[in-house]
Amino acid sequence: MNVMHIAFGFLEWADDTDTKTSFAPLILLQIEINKARTPQGPKFSLAAAGDEPTLNLVLAEKLRIENSIEIPAFTG
Repeated sequence: MNVMHIAFGFLEWADDTDTKTSFAPLILLQIEINKARTPQGPKFSLAAAGDEPTLNLVLAEKLRIENSIEIPAFTG
């Protein structure tokens, strides 16, 4: 099973005990890569794989558990 996502928007944060910052995508969209042969060489394109964009559920759960922050449902 090959699953690829493109990410839109990122949340940057730093833990109190660490000076290093972390990044997490906010919105994810499942995509597929298409390859076409042309006289100039291969041409690649991206296309949505049928699903709607979704909120990063792992990030939403982390924010809910660790910071009591509820992210509103994403409607694309």
